[in-house]
Amino acid sequence: MPLSFTPNETFTQLKPTSPHRVLVTGAGGRIGSYYAEHAPAHHERRLMVRPGDPDAQKLAADPKGTGRVLLVFGTFELM
Repeated sequence: MPLSFTPNETFTQLKPTSPHRVLVTGAGGRIGSYYAEHAPAHHERRLMVRPGDPDAQKLAADPKGTGRVLLVFGTFELM
């Protein structure tokens, strides 16, 4: 039987004390761009897009004004 977990009130009301650092590979795609736009304000986002992506600057915009968005240009080499 799988274990279950039910958080108590104290656990659910905890606020993050430091930003969560998140690397979004494929930030120019459908899922990555959605996350980049809708991520919680306490997430420090590093958005990886391919060089020459026409929507790159739009992704780097910080609509929430958090100052926690960094745009990274690059690709992964095939193994």
